[in-house]
Amino acid sequence: MKMTSWIISFVLMILFAGCRKKEDYAPAGQLEGKWLLVEITGDLSAKGQKVTNKQEAIFQRGEYRLLVDDLQLNATTYKLTQINSSTGKVWQLNLANQDTYLIDIKDNMLHIWDPNPDALGLIYKREL
Repeated sequence: MKMTSWIISFVLMILFAGCRKKEDYAPAGQLEGKWLLVEITGDLSAKGQKVTNKQEAIFQRGEYRLLVDDLQLNATTYKLTQINSSTGKVWQLNLANQDTYLIDIKDNMLHIWDPNPDALGLIYKREL
């Protein structure tokens, strides 16, 4: 009988762990790695702007590096926080140099955009 109650408790624990809200999930684990810029979006002046150089964003153990054509332009630390926006809860990337961006990760694509509505957005693809 003890084995049966232990198995039921274990199954219930797994079910409850899988029932957490989407908002509670931090994309920190998904953000880790190397990302290659593939598209620039944003205001009218940026529409259709081509990516002309190799730009990589690297997120590793709380550290962020930006490389353009293999030259490091930025190195700092980062934190992710969840904030409320007009469209619901979103993830904010806070860099130690005071820059803040909103992010979304879907299907190995990282979308980074400035909270300013007229600002540029950047779309990165995960490098393997």
